[in-house]
Amino acid sequence: MPRKAKNISTNYKICACCKGAAAKYKWCKNSLGYFRATIAPKTRLFLHHFVLQQHVIKFKNKDVDHIDRDPSNNNIKNLRVVRHQINSYNRGLFKNNTSGFKGVGYVKHNLKNPWVARIKVNGVLIHLGYFKSKEEASKCYDNKLLQQMEE
Repeated sequence: MPRKAKNISTNYKICACCKGAAAKYKWCKNSLGYFRATIAPKTRLFLHHFVLQQHVIKFKNKDVDHIDRDPSNNNIKNLRVVRHQINSYNRGLFKNNTSGFKGVGYVKHNLKNPWVARIKVNGVLIHLGYFKSKEEASKCYDNKLLQQMEE
């Protein structure tokens, strides 16, 4: 006897052309907020992958990024296929962030320029410099980020 799916939900955003096909499955929200359906024993399908498949967009060996960072928004206009590194740049701030800016931290040992900017590229942490204000450090981080996304 098949198990009953828990937390069945239709509280997701999806483009109109995919609604009919998506209605055939029971979508459950996981702990990270992503919707998934079990389509066969031990085979799960994420809703954002389903939407791309419906639009015949290939994403093998790539990540699917929710542009607005909302995992329940699976509208095709909100999804993009990117390399893993680019997808990681679209993350929010960490819980322990004290500067309010991504890639910017405060260092006590440098009183003249106490704000430091760093970015991780291909698993390597790159020091971008020390700055007088966190806004300057953030601007440097943002410039380097844009440069990395263009490459």
